[in-house]
Formats: sequence, C-alpha cells, structure tokens
Amino acid sequence: MQEDDTMRLYYQTCFDAMAKFGMDIAKGVTVRENLERAGFVNIGCVVKKVPMGPWARDRTLRLVGQYAKLAALEGVKLTVLGKPFAAMGYSETEREIWAAKIRQALNNDSIHRYYNYYFWFAQRPEEGRSHQATPTASVAAPDPVEP
Repeated sequence: MQEDDTMRLYYQTCFDAMAKFGMDIAKGVTVRENLERAGFVNIGCVVKKVPMGPWARDRTLRLVGQYAKLAALEGVKLTVLGKPFAAMGYSETEREIWAAKIRQALNNDSIHRYYNYYFWFAQRPEEGRSHQATPTASVAAPDPVEP
C-alpha cells in the first residue's frame, strides 16, 4: 500500500488506537520472542501475502481476498465507529467520514492491496529427547501495513 493510501492510514490509526487500550495488533511480527521465552524450539514462520479484495487471479486467493475485504468492512464498525477511534479524539462526524472513505477504498477493486499474514509454529522440547517433539504451538496473525 502507498504511504497515503486510505487503508494504510486506517490501519496505522488502528495500531495507535488499540495501543491506548494496551493492545498490540501488530504482534504477529514479533511472536518469535514470546515462543522463545516460553521455551519452545524449532520455531518457524511462514509469511503469506493475502489479497484484500477479490482481485487475485488464483481462484482460492480471490475467495480469501473476498473474505479479507468482508472482515475489514466489519472491522470498520468496531474500530472507526466504536471506542478505538473515539479514544483517539475523533468526533462522531469525523468517524463517519473515516468509515465512508474506508468503504469506498475497499470497494475500489482497481487498487490491488494485500497484507502479510504470519503463520508461526513451534515445538515443545521433550525432556531427555532431541528436539524432535510434536508441534504444540501455532499462531496466525496479520500485518496489514506491509507495502
């Protein structure tokens, strides 16, 4: 996404707004540290590009993109029109304008947006054995601000 893209600005504002409530919604990028502190081994991460909208050529990615778009549209109700953006000091009118711009941006399929989705996996070490334990942790988290 470009620096001045409505969706990028929306997600950056979401990061700031959720931080006011003590939440880190970009946690998917730094999960490794938490898994290491918890004692997991063989930690790995697979990063997948997820389209935001039905623009992808691949049929499956097109469907995933449609779901991502719907999730983003639903998220507007919770973030922009809810407490997070109100906590940022936006008036009700400003929040309605934000919501309209976001809906317009999401419905513009000529802009091919995507975000990185992080799939983390790790193993719990077994005592007295090598690091060939069974998988016990898996975390998937989006990072929608990647260009």
